[in-house]
Amino acid sequence: MQSQPVRVTPLILPRIVFLLCLSLWGLPVDAQPLPVIPLPVSADTLPGYFLLHADCVILAHPAMEQQARLLPAWTGMPLSVHIDTDEANTRAGNAIRFVLDTSVSHRDGYELRIEPQGLRIHARSDTGAFYALQTLRQLLPASLMGGYRFAAIPVQCAIIRDEPRFEWRGFMLDCSRHFFSVDFVKRMLDRMALLKLNRFHWHLTDDQGWRPEITRFPKLIEVGAWRDRGSDMYGGYYTKDDMRDIIAYAAERFIMVIPEIDMPGHSTAALVSYPVLGCTQLPVPVSNTWGIHGTVLCAGRESTFDFVDGVIQEIAELFPGPYIHLGGDEVLYEAWNNCDACKQRRVAEGLANEHELQSWFMHRAAAIVQRYGKKVIGWNEMMIAGGPPGAIIQIWQDMNLAEQALLASHKTIISHYRYTYFDYGHDVTPGLKTYFFDPAPAQLLNIDPDGVLGVEACLWSESSPSPETAYENTLPRLAYFAETAWTPFNLRDTVSIQRRVAAFGGMWTMNDDVFWRDPAIMWDDGRPLTVLSAEQMDEKRFLVTFSDSVRSFAEILHAEITPPPLIIPPVAMTAPNAVVVDLGAIPNGIPFSLGLSAFRKSTNPWVFAIDSGRVEGSPVLSVLRGPAVADTFFTFPNPVSKAAQAGSISMFLKLSFGGQILVTLHDMLGREIRVLARGEMFSGLRLLHLDIRDLSAGSWYIRVAGTNSSTVTRFIVLR
Repeated sequence: MQSQPVRVTPLILPRIVFLLCLSLWGLPVDAQPLPVIPLPVSADTLPGYFLLHADCVILAHPAMEQQARLLPAWTGMPLSVHIDTDEANTRAGNAIRFVLDTSVSHRDGYELRIEPQGLRIHARSDTGAFYALQTLRQLLPASLMGGYRFAAIPVQCAIIRDEPRFEWRGFMLDCSRHFFSVDFVKRMLDRMALLKLNRFHWHLTDDQGWRPEITRFPKLIEVGAWRDRGSDMYGGYYTKDDMRDIIAYAAERFIMVIPEIDMPGHSTAALVSYPVLGCTQLPVPVSNTWGIHGTVLCAGRESTFDFVDGVIQEIAELFPGPYIHLGGDEVLYEAWNNCDACKQRRVAEGLANEHELQSWFMHRAAAIVQRYGKKVIGWNEMMIAGGPPGAIIQIWQDMNLAEQALLASHKTIISHYRYTYFDYGHDVTPGLKTYFFDPAPAQLLNIDPDGVLGVEACLWSESSPSPETAYENTLPRLAYFAETAWTPFNLRDTVSIQRRVAAFGGMWTMNDDVFWRDPAIMWDDGRPLTVLSAEQMDEKRFLVTFSDSVRSFAEILHAEITPPPLIIPPVAMTAPNAVVVDLGAIPNGIPFSLGLSAFRKSTNPWVFAIDSGRVEGSPVLSVLRGPAVADTFFTFPNPVSKAAQAGSISMFLKLSFGGQILVTLHDMLGREIRVLARGEMFSGLRLLHLDIRDLSAGSWYIRVAGTNSSTVTRFIVLR
């Protein structure tokens, strides 16, 4: 983290938090796509905000308790969680409600309803509730991920209905060619979860290293996990406890882990450990180079299948998911063609050529997997000379192979290398290329509407020797890919995804993730602006310096002077991170303190991180930009009144319209409590007094109604 968190505290006693309604620059709020990836199936943005603060109550169905407890951890707020099945509580004001709702059509779908009086998540499963939370998390300030904390967070009102396009939304990480730590794998799982990806394909074995501990064959990690680079032995492995830890971590994020044990090719690391498994039975080194190697498991000797059986048995016992990936790709036949045992196998089994020998090998390995209660997945080469019945085929080469697989009654996973391989450079496979790839075109759906289980992105790690390079190769492409996996294809939009990806830059920055910064995008860095200093230039002018540049991505909304409260117009920039505030409107001889609020604008008007800075250590007030409406008004606490009587507050009401005005106080159910003012009012500033001594803790709002329009502002009493 790069700077200390700003702790926002209320300004008025009793503690009051205000929403200041301000016009939104640019398009109306309902024309702005929410800064969410993947884009929801349906999202209707509504005027107003739900104010999330420490006194909000979470009411959760017992099946969703685990998800409900995530929100306090994410926000740093001591939100109380109550487990309750009483549906009436969905109407409780200031409540965040998790509702088990069987009317939600998709098992993993959800409805997220954000209203000024409360927030509700409807889902038919805990999975759907978890995905709703990922959407909500993206609507919160990115700076939360960097440790910043706020007393209150406004959340844009909206009604979001969502469900995934594909059941299988996968990401493959190659940990063989380069080894990645348990902590790195967990961080990658976190990135997947935020984007609603749910299948982690773990490539654990290859020519460059064997990674999973197998008790029956200890040399696999003692020898096969390491390669000699001349200056050192490079590598690593995962103990069974490591793998259990990662499996459990993934399960908490509703991610299934699919292990891949590649065979019969890409097996150099296994043959280094046990040379008897090869056709020549001669020692070979663990490979330090990439490409396709000729070291393959011998198809002629029974000892090979004893090895396969022992490995698969332990992998099946360790991984609770229903799948084991057997690889089956890029097999070179030279060793088999020169092996007497393999030749004898071909004769004994009546196999015409090496293609049929490979098919026979994969059928036998698949039978072992199935004997241990698992389903088989393999790369599209598994179909050579006929794939094992029931095997799922992962297509990485041409889409016509997907047609062949579906016609042969195989389910498929699409990982076309031209669109979903992240080891290629960003210039070769840019995010938009991935984004506009349709893994289930009509010609496939016409063969089998349910035949394409989904899509998977792959990070082969030849070009990712470190966590930093792995992140940079993966991000931001993983965000583009997530929308390919989740969102209906007809909702693709270049401008929308580019802007939303830019917003994600703030979350990645706050997480200290390295990512490729596309120069065509102006990235949000996630940090709220804070006031570093205010240097008094003369009697009425201050030079205010911010923690970061505000040129092109932020505007100074107002300066708040106490006492008295005055609205200071936006002020001119004098440097990338400095402005001059002129306090000429303050009468001479009156002491004051200066509070200045800045609003992150980025290139995306709907992306916001809220923060305020106060000079001289006074409390700060959160400010947010509200919806575009025909008539708006601003309310500012009057700090003079708090000294006179703690049970009341005064507010300045800035009216942008005049005429017959009715000002009323309401609770969050819409019930009118009292009339505060009525009669002829002119546009401009008006002082409004509010007695709050009889108001309980919670949310309240003031409605200002004119002849042709009305608007509201909210405040919260935190006793």
